[in-house]
Amino acid sequence: MINKVKYIMIPVTLILLGLGCNPIEQRPEKPIAESVPQQATEQDVIGAWITQEGSIFEEIIIEEDGRYFTFLRELPLDEGKWFWNDETSQLKLSSTFNEKLSLNFVELEVEEEALFLTDTDDVQHVWWVVDASHDD
Repeated sequence: MINKVKYIMIPVTLILLGLGCNPIEQRPEKPIAESVPQQATEQDVIGAWITQEGSIFEEIIIEEDGRYFTFLRELPLDEGKWFWNDETSQLKLSSTFNEKLSLNFVELEVEEEALFLTDTDDVQHVWWVVDASHDD
């Protein structure tokens, strides 16, 4: 019986010590690119976005034809028309169903795949571009 315990204890001990295991490969860290936010343009806001903070909806699609659609838990929440003011670079979302869902963004910055928007109540919204490769 003692011999069986030895044969069991040695492999268990080796596993616990990490012997006989392949070491985890260390991936080199990517250099952090210092990107500077740029003022967003009308073309920057067109597309599909996932909201990270600030917005009551989780996703928004802003179409070129002036329509937008918002979603919450993958279900439609709202839709309406959007307007871009070229002089002030402001974006207005005008809800078809409920004026309380309308938003007016007075500051918009784009940085890589993120859009940073500040509304008239000074609430910061962060939207990330939807990566088509993640769609199922």
